[in-house]
Amino acid sequence: MGVDSGGVGGGGGSGGASSSPGQVELRLREQLKVAEGRIEELRKMAEESEKQLEAEKTENSRRAKTNEAQAMKIAVLEVANGDLATVNTEKEALVAALAKQHAALEDAATDKAAADHHAATLTATNLAQAAELALQKEAASAADELRRQMHNTIQDLKGNIRVVCRVRPLLPHEEEAATSAAVAAAAAAQAAASSSIARRASMSSSSSFSSSSSSAASSALASTPASTPAPLVALNVPVGDVEQKRVKVVHNEIATHDFSFDRVFNQSAGQGDVFNEVGGLVQSVMDGFNA
Repeated sequence: MGVDSGGVGGGGGSGGASSSPGQVELRLREQLKVAEGRIEELRKMAEESEKQLEAEKTENSRRAKTNEAQAMKIAVLEVANGDLATVNTEKEALVAALAKQHAALEDAATDKAAADHHAATLTATNLAQAAELALQKEAASAADELRRQMHNTIQDLKGNIRVVCRVRPLLPHEEEAATSAAVAAAAAAQAAASSSIARRASMSSSSSFSSSSSSAASSALASTPASTPAPLVALNVPVGDVEQKRVKVVHNEIATHDFSFDRVFNQSAGQGDVFNEVGGLVQSVMDGFNA
């Protein structure tokens, strides 16, 4: 604008004398049109510049937003990468655990197969044992029946009615009497032996003195056992009785009586010995036979 105005002024100064006012006005109008056209061009250029600037601002704003979005995406990607690493670690742990479980399942399957085989073997063994047990029960039942019959036959042979005798131990006063009798018998034996020795020693003496000595010794021997009477009745089991079926009753050491029984128990026999003798009858009764 300044250049154009200067040019217009110079033209007016140089041709002011020769040009008419109309020409000057015409030139001025032409210059004004040129200036207006230039102004319009500049205005358009300014508008275009503003549009470009606005477009650049918009583009910059879009780029900034894009950058922010990309930054957010990058942050999200970084977080996702961290999560992915964690997930991968967990996945590896799960894969390892799954492998262990798979191995454990294979071991369990192997153990189950072995257990099934063992169970089948045990089942077969149990069936065989059950069959054998049934046979053994049948054999035991038959053997028990045979035992009952044979036992009852033995009891019939031995007799269903038996008479046994058990010699009881001596009572305290009987033991004292027996002891006294034994002492008296020993004293009598000793006196008899002394008398015999005295007679042998006095054989060289006179016959009258010998007779009187013999009479005195005899009277002393006769009076010695009378001071301690022997027991009235004594029971004993003969030593030679192997079958233990006889008992001897001695009365006043003179009279003896022998008795026979199915079994005789001496003073040392206990209840167990008696039961062993009659236990067969009890078993026969328990087996259901009449005894």
